[in-house]
Amino acid sequence: MKKILTILIIMLISGPLSATDRRECDYHDSPGCLNLTINNIGVSFGNSRVTHGLRINLRDECVKRVDGVNMTLWKPGRNPDAVFRGLSLGLYGPWADEIHFLALGGVHVNANSALNGISIAGLANVSGGVMNGIFLTAGANLSRDDFSGISFGGLANVCD
Repeated sequence: MKKILTILIIMLISGPLSATDRRECDYHDSPGCLNLTINNIGVSFGNSRVTHGLRINLRDECVKRVDGVNMTLWKPGRNPDAVFRGLSLGLYGPWADEIHFLALGGVHVNANSALNGISIAGLANVSGGVMNGIFLTAGANLSRDDFSGISFGGLANVCD
């Protein structure tokens, strides 16, 4: 039974890590956001591309970098080059190329290349690359590359 549930979680959560999700983003397209920043340092509301400080957004799409606190209220779109450093929060879950330090996701935490630090998710912590740190979930912790650290998955811990 655990194996079937693990396979379902892998299909639902990590399936979008395929090459089709790594499409190029148009970073020149002006996102809808209100930035209370100077040189990208400060507070941002909306889909800003780069923020060093606090960023609150409904749905991430084509983000480049967030250093500080990134709060995403719904399921993120594609972020093939995004790097989140600091506290990443998501009701659905944060999703970026790299996530570093502390990530909390209601459903999942997903990184295309690297998930480093402490990650707590409802169903799955997923990395298309390496996972280094402490990972807690009721479902599965999944790494397609190397893993080092402490991992607790209610259903499974999987490392390729």
